[in-house]
Amino acid sequence: MARGGQQEIMDVSLIPLAAIERTEILFDGASALYGSDAIGGVINFITRRDYDGMELRLRTGLSSRGDAPEHQVALTGGRSGERASLLGGYSFNSIESFSSADRPFSSPFPATDINVDQRVHNAFLAGQYQVTPRVSVDGIVTFADRHSDSYSYIPNLALPGIGESEVQAFGATGGVSFEISPTWSLQGSLTYGENRSERFQESPIGNTRTRFSYVSDLL
Repeated sequence: MARGGQQEIMDVSLIPLAAIERTEILFDGASALYGSDAIGGVINFITRRDYDGMELRLRTGLSSRGDAPEHQVALTGGRSGERASLLGGYSFNSIESFSSADRPFSSPFPATDINVDQRVHNAFLAGQYQVTPRVSVDGIVTFADRHSDSYSYIPNLALPGIGESEVQAFGATGGVSFEISPTWSLQGSLTYGENRSERFQESPIGNTRTRFSYVSDLL
């Protein structure tokens, strides 16, 4: 994944949840395998490799006070054969914010969104093919689009502020594996990732609207 945003962070929330088979957590340092940044441990998101059938997930919920609704729908489908498999999926998530004025512990302060309104679209397509008994190829393509809105109070100006952000992330990985012997294999892969994010900040002073853009890629 390409790093994104002003902080240049790895935004794992953009990974399609339907594409994840399991998550592995290594608590100890793993610099020998993953480089110098892995001195404190590693989190591996293992994507699905094959799936035969269709899966539909629906989820909805509210806070204990009846606000901040959250909805999710995800559809995953795949087909596996003796030599090839193809898997794809799409998901949509929406989260609505609630104001600090809606909670007794924060109502005395100026109204500010506790969380952020979000709408996230995710899609992925993955496949693999056994070219020969010893050679196989595989690949995965992912796409994510997230739109966020927030309302906050600017203490130093004693004015409200409205924020809006848009993030689009694209990733593609292709690989080939060659089995040298029953215990040895040779693997190679190429990954490309792109993260485009835009953030708008509105100020009531002169009705101004400021735009911040960040583009990063990984090869």
